[in-house]
Amino acid sequence: MEKGTDVPQELDRETGDGLIGIRDPAEVDAAFDRGERCVGTAVVGLVLNSDDVAVVAPRVLRALRSSDATVRSLVT
Repeated sequence: MEKGTDVPQELDRETGDGLIGIRDPAEVDAAFDRGERCVGTAVVGLVLNSDDVAVVAPRVLRALRSSDATVRSLVT
């Protein structure tokens, strides 16, 4: 991870590499807004890396309620 940031240094939004390490909810929100296909992986990363349910829960619900199956999936 880059010093002074909550985003992994090697973040590949096309393949999903590094998204499992996301800690910044703003990055997840931006991924939703951009319609990224790996946003589900970013949500799982936020769940694994945050202990603040109030921050994590709305993003999990947003992913689960999405009509786009790729948003509800984990890209591996």
